[in-house]
Amino acid sequence: MAIGLIFGTTLGVIARGWMRIISVDPEFSWEGTVFIVGIFTVWGFAQGTVIGVRSITSRRWIVTLVRVFGFLGMLPLFFAAGAIMAPTVIFGGLAIHRKAWRSIVRWLLAIGASVPVIVISVQIHVDFGWSWRLLLGIFLLLAIYGTVTMASQKTFAQHIDGWRVPRLLKIISAFGVILAISLPAIVLGFR
Repeated sequence: MAIGLIFGTTLGVIARGWMRIISVDPEFSWEGTVFIVGIFTVWGFAQGTVIGVRSITSRRWIVTLVRVFGFLGMLPLFFAAGAIMAPTVIFGGLAIHRKAWRSIVRWLLAIGASVPVIVISVQIHVDFGWSWRLLLGIFLLLAIYGTVTMASQKTFAQHIDGWRVPRLLKIISAFGVILAISLPAIVLGFR
């Protein structure tokens, strides 16, 4: 858990620096910096907890609870402007870490995960043209959210013990994930 805290805090500092690089009118506030570093620290703590608990037990109910905790610890990353990256992390995490799923499903998830990255990359290009800020901005975007996706592996990876999720629960879960991802975009669209 301590490593998760340190890792999350470090990634939060890098993310804050990235935000200043891609901003047309960079501003600095301690409140904003503390908030951004704080949400990455919460994510790091949650993922560290998931990794720690899954390494010492395989009881389904404990693993399920800790995976839910890991997912909930990830949600603050998608507040405000971070909402656009929810599909990248969630769809990308499922595409990469759910190895038992059909290839077509994983490919479709990967395509969905790439859309926000493309949108943000195009926006950085519109703001700065072909420049060092574009290249560094895209590199850090991929590095930050790629790290979040890969480091959340134990949250996304299924618990393999022969038990299968009932079909109705799969449908409800899929609807919940789609709603969680699309709701911020819908709310932002009404503003």
